[in-house]
Amino acid sequence: MPSFGAAPGVDGRLDYAGAIYGSLLAASTIVGTSAANPADTNSAQLLAAVVVTSVVFWLMHVYVRVVGNELPRRVPLAEAIRHSVREELPILLAVIPPASFIIAEMLLDAPGDRVGWGALWVALGGQVVWTWLALRQVHARRSVEVLSMAVSLALGLVLVGLKVALSH
Repeated sequence: MPSFGAAPGVDGRLDYAGAIYGSLLAASTIVGTSAANPADTNSAQLLAAVVVTSVVFWLMHVYVRVVGNELPRRVPLAEAIRHSVREELPILLAVIPPASFIIAEMLLDAPGDRVGWGALWVALGGQVVWTWLALRQVHARRSVEVLSMAVSLALGLVLVGLKVALSH
């Protein structure tokens, strides 16, 4: 099972939850940044928004885990930080595919509306892939897989609908 974007969980399994969340976070940031004026979207601004937002949310998750989970259990601060950074890393790693797409499109001097839409589809594709990997890892029943994938796709389609609505 691939480990990119997933941290080992308590039971030694890879934890894809953070990557699912991180992909949805990246997609939401792309919608918020590129929907208002899609033709005027600056790819560098979009890249900065996606990366900075992901880093800020990742740091917030690390902080909350340290303060809310680790320190109350009397884990030494340095160990608490190391553990929290490792556990929350999938949130940050999930931004790599859409950020890489934006960089590639910047190099090709693609129009902003194309970059925004493409990055959104890449982020949502990542969300679906992370969901699928999580389900496969736990050998979920077919009914759970179908329901989970439907929820993942529905969340993505809400963001697509929002982008369409805000772009017009």
